[in-house]
Amino acid sequence: MSSDRPNPTVSAIPVRPSWASTDESPWRRLGFEIELLAPEGSSRADLAWRLAEAADGTVERIFRFGSEPSLVPGKPVFHHLSLAQRVRDAAGRELCILEDDITIVNDLNTKASPTDDWYRIIGDDRRLLRILESTIDPELSAADAMELYAKAFSLRLTHLAGGKIRLDDADGATVAIALPQGGERERVAEIVLPPQRSDIESALERVLGPARDMGFTVPAEAAVHVHLDAQPFRNSDAMSRLIRLFGQDRERLWTELQTNTKCRRVGPLPQALVDEACSGWLALQDWTELEDRLRQEELSRYSDVNLVNLLDPTQGPDTIEIRVLPGSLDASPIMERVAFLEERWWLGW
Repeated sequence: MSSDRPNPTVSAIPVRPSWASTDESPWRRLGFEIELLAPEGSSRADLAWRLAEAADGTVERIFRFGSEPSLVPGKPVFHHLSLAQRVRDAAGRELCILEDDITIVNDLNTKASPTDDWYRIIGDDRRLLRILESTIDPELSAADAMELYAKAFSLRLTHLAGGKIRLDDADGATVAIALPQGGERERVAEIVLPPQRSDIESALERVLGPARDMGFTVPAEAAVHVHLDAQPFRNSDAMSRLIRLFGQDRERLWTELQTNTKCRRVGPLPQALVDEACSGWLALQDWTELEDRLRQEELSRYSDVNLVNLLDPTQGPDTIEIRVLPGSLDASPIMERVAFLEERWWLGW
């Protein structure tokens, strides 16, 4: 979204109802992923250092693991490690992580030359990329990091055109390729805030306020993702309410939330589950039966609400992830939309 486009308003969305203010609510501990875009000529690392300075803290360069569709026949998915920044406060507590998001494209100059010291590593084997993630020092240059890894695991290192570096095993199979990161990818700043229970809006403003001051904008495909602890939703009534909320009238919910229709990686829940939730059948099952029913469906982590980690916490944080809030540079509309969803969930809408 360009900087001259107004942020969405939420005047029609009610405030959090007083009767739903109990600390036992599963909507009380929240984590966030907020997608922003740095001004031209700057990067997410600049925001990381501004946040660290305000907190008298530190910035650590890290790798973040991700996956993306592949155009190579027989290889449907490539995995990648991209550079990110972890910000800690003076006491060493994690304030946030700033990372790339490959769905953000429209506002970038995809033909821009690579920026010095920004690179990523790709491969088709998830396990090998995870080993790289845990053994390569992200502070090193791509050349130094790949050379050390090649020596440690007796791999063959080949320098290719365009600054690419390939690692092959003894049989000639490619383990990973490091390549310079171009196309202004360093401008993308997905801000990942760890779950917290108190002063949530203030925590959001501590990162969004400096971003606004620095000229960050909301990209065209932006969304805000909200993470709720999964455990309270391992309950038939709670889960049935959640499926009804996001499934029974998807178009109306998107209208109420002002969901960004350019947002990628969203989708409806399986219709059979929605029908069973709306009929009341799901709420009557015990949790073991309902969990088995969920496993019968091909759930996607790219649904409007991601239930995958609830069934398998090893795939990511043990959370329910809501993916349909529109992008925002302000904490207030984010929290108002969360309040709206909480109220509708309690009411069984």
